[in-house]
Order: sequence, then structure tokens, then C-alpha cells
Amino acid sequence: MNSFYKKLDELKILISEISPDIICLQETNFTNLNTAKVPNYNDFSKHRPTGLRASGGVTTYVSSIYPSKEIYISTHLEVIAVAVKLNDIEPNQHTFTDKDIENIIKQLPKPFIITGDFNSHNVSWGSLSTDSRGKEIDKILENDDLVLLNNMEPTRINPINGNFSNIDISFANASLAQRLNWSVLHNITSSDHFPITGDLSLKHFENKVSHIDKSESQNTENLVDQLTETIISVANLTIGKTKSKNPKPKLPWWNHDIKNATKEKTDDLKKFKKTNKLDDFILLKHLRTKSKFLIKTSKKSSWEKFTSSILKENTDSKSVWNKIQSLKGLRRNKKINLIDPNSNQLINKPDQIPNNLGEYFYNNSSDNNYKQPFLGYKQKCEKETISNTSDKNCHDQRQINQEIKIQELTHSLKKCKSNSPGPDTIPYVFIQNFGTRTLNLLLNIYNRI
Repeated sequence: MNSFYKKLDELKILISEISPDIICLQETNFTNLNTAKVPNYNDFSKHRPTGLRASGGVTTYVSSIYPSKEIYISTHLEVIAVAVKLNDIEPNQHTFTDKDIENIIKQLPKPFIITGDFNSHNVSWGSLSTDSRGKEIDKILENDDLVLLNNMEPTRINPINGNFSNIDISFANASLAQRLNWSVLHNITSSDHFPITGDLSLKHFENKVSHIDKSESQNTENLVDQLTETIISVANLTIGKTKSKNPKPKLPWWNHDIKNATKEKTDDLKKFKKTNKLDDFILLKHLRTKSKFLIKTSKKSSWEKFTSSILKENTDSKSVWNKIQSLKGLRRNKKINLIDPNSNQLINKPDQIPNNLGEYFYNNSSDNNYKQPFLGYKQKCEKETISNTSDKNCHDQRQINQEIKIQELTHSLKKCKSNSPGPDTIPYVFIQNFGTRTLNLLLNIYNRI
């Protein structure tokens, strides 16, 4: 805001237009003895203790119709957290790391929203470039339970040159993010930041599901397609997507020390090629020896750490095989490429690969591959009547044929520990937060199949 009292009239206009339940303000310039009151709102403030004049500070106003309580946050940043699912951060005057924000998140009850002028630039939320602050926020958003709410719209206009920027960031945990509609109001005020709204619609996704035709006459495949399309469309609106700039190292023993030593060795090699001096050559040999030593030491410690993790007690077989596959360097995201034998062209489209594989296996098991005596015996066996072994009195058979219950579905979803989304880019945590109506529809589909 850059001074509450200078922008008070415009704030009153915004309040009268949209009647927000929660208002988050930054740079209020309040002092410890002076916090402005807004009618029908409870205020929670944190002031900047340093400086010769009033500056900085954050304040959250919560509608008095809602019970609210301040949450104490241990941090050097200017933060105010309120137990009405919102906290406001203004780290504009302080450097921060992802650990600082994680420290705040750990102290918040779920669900929560975090919003503020982070003064952070990242192409992930619409900036033209990525700075160090943006990289720190990107690290935080790698957590699968956090969702970026920004929709690439600019949140600030530079009063000097008129350039737009996206420095006001909002993110929430996944269970709340899918119910939030984040938007920037294009109201030009004397503040250089645009107002941001977050409409909470608890039934947004459920209402979309309610319009799906669930009658018995509805084809199961069409029902699955409609539900899948609804999930993906809502997820695309509510789940922020980022691409990590720091891919995992290809070698398990690779570390920063080895990286730096390799760089030093490469730089000195370039220098020696230019100067051809004996001192540079001796330094190059020293750096080569140092690099070899670091690699050998790191490989040994990495192997010891790897084997000790497998030999731990109560390690399940799945974890062991996953570690063995990682040791082999197997990658799950490896694409399947086929060669069309007729045209000798590469086949790599997702819709063509299964058709070609199916055609290959069909031809491979075709009757044309068998000799006539075997085909005669095969046809004779196929004509024999298979006796029915079902027994209504058998408890196990009755259990298998019973419909899946909602308790079994929710129990199975809770056990899903995978953090990696599938080809549709939707993580399990999104499905785990389905409402009752959506879960019942999903259960209906499973029982139809």
C-alpha cells in the first residue's frame, strides 16, 4: 500500500464493491502505538521495529462475523498469521530462503493460504525472467501439497516506466487450492499494486460433477471420459504447474564439491592451453588428482549409504526393488518408440503406440502361426463346456463378487503415497481431497467395471 492512510479512501471503495471477508495489506506504515481500525473488521498487525520513521509492516483485517485468532510465528520476516486460513507475508526488505517459508508453513494449521509481495520474479507465474527470490519460491512449490494460485496476470505496475510485473505471489495447500478462484482486479488506484481476490467456492468442483449423467443407461466409457475431463479441467484451473530448473543428478554420488573441482580443472586446462606455463600445468595435475579423490570418496560414501538403506529392518520389497532399479539407472518416464515395419517411420504418438503393440501381439498369437494338428486340438478343446465352479455358500467367492464400499475406496486412497502425477499431471493428493459426491461417482464407475 505504501501508507495506509493515504490509500484509505480507495480501500473503502474496494470494500464497498467486493465486501471481502479478509483483507491483507502490506507496507501499512503503522507504528506500535497506532493501528487503524476498519469498521466491522478485526485487525492483526506486525510493525517494523527498526527505522527512524514509520515504514513497512503488514496487517490482516478479518470480518468480525468470523471468529479469528492470531497465530504466533517465529521468524525474522514481517509476517502476520491468522487462524482464518490466511496469512500475509511481506519479505520485501529482507532476504529469505525456502527454509524461512517452510518454517512458517510448519507452524500453520491446515488448510491455509499464503499471500504477499514477495518481490520475486519467476517465469512460472508470468515474469519475464527468474531471479534468486523466484528460485527460492520455486523450491517451496516443489512440495506436492502446495499449489501456486497465480494465473500469470501482472499484479503491479511500475509508476515510473509503466512496466508490469508479477511480484505478488499466492499459494495454498492442495485441499484448499482446488476450491479457490484467484484473480487480479484491474482497478487502477494510487497504489502501484493491483487488488487481488480469492473467492472460496466450496462446491465449485462438486457442482461440475453433479451435472454428469450418472444414469444406468449411460455408457461406462462415456461416464469415465466425462469425469476425467472434469477433473483435468478443474485441476488445470487450480493446480499451479512448475518445471524444475534443477533436474536430479544422473549419478547418485555427484555433489557440489565434485562439480566445483571439475569446473576448476576445466578452467585451468583452458588457461594452460593459452599460457603453456609449467606452473599452470602443475596446478592442472593437482586439480585432476583432487577431482579423482573427491569422486572416489563420494562414490564410497554413496554406496555405503545406499546399501545401509536397503538392509534396514522393516524395509518392504517394493522399496528394495525401487532402489535396485534406481541403481541400474532405470527411468520411469522413458518414452516408447516403435518403428513401423511397412513405412520404416518412427512411431512415438501416444494414440498410435498401443494400437501398434496390440496389432503386433495379435499377429504373434494368431492361429496362422500354429500347425493344423494343433489347431484341430485347440478347436476341440474350445468347444468343451467349462463347468461352473461358483459356490454361493463360499464366503471368499461372495466377498470377491460384492460391490466396493465407500470405506474401502477412501482407505485405498489414503494409502496412496506416490508423489508423482500420472500422464494427466494430476497428483494423488488432488483425488484424495474429492468431495462426497465425486467419491460416490468414482465408486459407481469402479463397481460398473
